[in-house]
Amino acid sequence: MRSRSLLAPFRFRFTDAGDVARFGDGWYVYDEAAIVRMPARQQALLEAAIGLPLVQVMGDFVNDRIMGRLAATWIGVHLAAPNLAGDFDKYEPLILLVQFEQVLDGPTEDVAAPLDPTPGESSPTSPSTE
Repeated sequence: MRSRSLLAPFRFRFTDAGDVARFGDGWYVYDEAAIVRMPARQQALLEAAIGLPLVQVMGDFVNDRIMGRLAATWIGVHLAAPNLAGDFDKYEPLILLVQFEQVLDGPTEDVAAPLDPTPGESSPTSPSTE
């Protein structure tokens, strides 16, 4: 298996009006390094909830696949506000309208959590790395 470096964290927010009504207009974080540092049993619980190995979620996110984006955003919301995220099998935001931005302007928390809704001046980016 080919290894890769972990991504710098991404912050994301929902932009569709229905999704904003459900999840709010603030930022959440998808942080691979924080996920890797979780205890194995907590990682196993995430995998069971999603139905996919975390390694696959990470790979699909890097490769800009819908399931990778869906699972990554669910993890971010779930770790910050489990009641908002709900069950993964019922989680259906308009994923192509979610705004992603890589966090390059400072440290983030060790677990995913909502961020200050006023990020730096960087422009939104896609999760794919070229």
